[in-house]
Amino acid sequence: MVLVSELRRYALAAISCGLALAVAWPSDAPTSCFFLAVMVSSLYGGKGPGLMSVVLSTLSYDYFFLPPRFHLAIEPSSYVQFAVFLTATLLIVGLVEAKRPVEEPRRQVAASVQRSEYYLAEAERLGHIGSYASNARVNPPEIRYISAEMFRILGFPAGDVPPTTEEAGKVFTAAGPENWPRILELYETARREKIADGEFPAVLPDGSNRMIRIVAHTVYDAAGQPDEFIGTCVDVTDQHRARTELQKAFDEIRKSENQLRAIINTIPAFAWSARSDGSADFFNQLYLDYTGLSAEQAIDRGWTVAVHPDDLSGLADYWRSVLASGEAGEVEARLRRFDGTYRWFLFRTSPLHDESGNIVKWYGINADIEDRKLAQDALRTSERDLSSIIEAIPSLVWCADPEGEVNYLNGRMLEYTGTTSGAWEQFGWTNFLHPDDVEPTARAWSSAIATGETHEIQCRLRRSDGVYRWFQVLGHPARNNEGGVTRWYGLLIDIDDRKNIEEALRNSETRLSRAAQTATLGELSASIAHEINQPLAAALTNSQVCIGWLSAQPPNVAKAIAAGERAVCTVKDAGEVVRRIRALFKGAALENVALDLNEVIGEVLRLIHGEAARRRVEVEADLQAELPSLEGDRVQLQQLIRNLLLNGLEAMDQVMDRPKKLLIRSRRHSPEFVLVEIQDHGVGLKEPDKVFDAFYTTKENGMGMGLAICRSIVEAHHGRLWAASGEEYGAVFRFTLPTRPLGTRL
Repeated sequence: MVLVSELRRYALAAISCGLALAVAWPSDAPTSCFFLAVMVSSLYGGKGPGLMSVVLSTLSYDYFFLPPRFHLAIEPSSYVQFAVFLTATLLIVGLVEAKRPVEEPRRQVAASVQRSEYYLAEAERLGHIGSYASNARVNPPEIRYISAEMFRILGFPAGDVPPTTEEAGKVFTAAGPENWPRILELYETARREKIADGEFPAVLPDGSNRMIRIVAHTVYDAAGQPDEFIGTCVDVTDQHRARTELQKAFDEIRKSENQLRAIINTIPAFAWSARSDGSADFFNQLYLDYTGLSAEQAIDRGWTVAVHPDDLSGLADYWRSVLASGEAGEVEARLRRFDGTYRWFLFRTSPLHDESGNIVKWYGINADIEDRKLAQDALRTSERDLSSIIEAIPSLVWCADPEGEVNYLNGRMLEYTGTTSGAWEQFGWTNFLHPDDVEPTARAWSSAIATGETHEIQCRLRRSDGVYRWFQVLGHPARNNEGGVTRWYGLLIDIDDRKNIEEALRNSETRLSRAAQTATLGELSASIAHEINQPLAAALTNSQVCIGWLSAQPPNVAKAIAAGERAVCTVKDAGEVVRRIRALFKGAALENVALDLNEVIGEVLRLIHGEAARRRVEVEADLQAELPSLEGDRVQLQQLIRNLLLNGLEAMDQVMDRPKKLLIRSRRHSPEFVLVEIQDHGVGLKEPDKVFDAFYTTKENGMGMGLAICRSIVEAHHGRLWAASGEEYGAVFRFTLPTRPLGTRL
């Protein structure tokens, strides 16, 4: 039984220290908790359990609370607090044991108690811990005692009389009416479970807000009934504030981690990380969803599990080279999707270094470039096809930058000039032009570059054998969305044969025009003879009249002179007609003189009057008065109008079912041009666009040159001639002539 009793006493010390440690560790208040454990062990266990409690409390205090926590150096005040704690516990044990021997003088006991109280007060002051005692037999408990430090903590003036329960309660209810019921609940918990602990906000009498920690321990009487509560009170405002700030920091870190995790898992790329040795330790959710692997499978099997077999060796070699170099890198490879499909990805990785420059982590992303690869392949195919087309087309092709510098020549261009692209860059494109074409071609090209307009010009380009040939040069600008020129594309079309044919055609037209003039001279001379006969007859009559007046007795000189002058004028008119006929035979140049177009038309109408009457055609003239004068060759324009009128007369030879009418009309077409229309009621035109082509004719015995010559005459006068079908019958021929002098036109 004695052994059991001793075991109970020492077990009480061990249990008290264990409970104190359990309460002190989460609350970070070891002094008050172990102080109570030593007190309980000494009071109820005696000297041996009390000393055992001191040893256990000291070891626990030293092991659990003195070493640095959270990697922060412990403050010197902690060692002072520990020293005070150790001293106080030893004194308590001594005081408790000092009360027990009856042989010790009361004076020594009182002195020991006084010293213990002093040391206890110093321990409380140094540890900022207040102690109290209250009656546990009433509800709410009445305060019996509070220490001097307790007065300070609760903000009461220092004194020996403890405040009432109501006064103490006001400190806590000021921070919130719900706090006082919580404190009473703490004491009820201590009544049931012998010890209770809690933190409560308080508003001290000076108005400051504090956080107070209360520890209550129940003391029972001999009958086992609760007698009083003893405990400690600690101001934990700073600790509470620190814990709050730390919790906020933890919350922010957790929030940032969640945000970062969300970003990593939602970015449109595969994100991953690897250790410094290159072994994978993380894959984001997008990668896991793509491959169909779990996080554990992906990490255990490594990043190579989804790589295409054909790309694995090259990718592994590249990864080893990146690890060896310690530099960022990127490479392309194919990754298998969960359904077995492979897609191209761009692998990018970058190292993370510590403060010493050592690589501690590798981070990377894999971006899907399958569509880009397909687009690149399609673009390359398109470029190959386009290059083949450009090289195959039978023309010379070139390209230039926005500033006009030639940067591409197709093979036909190089073959034609017998040179290389480098030679074009070295000598310049003007070196291959005919000397007479360099200045106008360069000027036109500079203008196109400056304005951004389409470039078109004809020039001669030297062939590899030194021969120059004519080319039509076309340049078209390519533009961006803003309208700026990004590139010039050009084409050179060989027109040398066409130019030669055109020159030959012009010469043929000139000769044919003269031939036509000679061929029609017979018909024209018959009409002109009528015109010559009239002035000659008038001259003869006037001469005879002049002789008659001179032969009269007496002679009438005045009338004779007048008759002679009339004869001279008529002879001059006949001479002018003869002179123009001679010029027509000689093929002389145009004699540009000021003309009244209506007057010229009237002259031709008089010439064809007999022909129209023979063919029974009604000729109408609708000539606008006061037409502006123009410059031209009278005979050529007469020939033009006469040919068109004769064509109209001939077109109605087969008409029997309607009146034969020929209308000629003159109008002012614009401020710079006059218009002449000749409309017949003949059979019309089937192909109006071809009637002016040389050797094209709709007549049985026609040569096909009349209308071609007419167009040549109009164009020589800087005008325009065209034909169209009539609204009901026949055809309409129209031509325009400029009113400005020919020498002033560009």
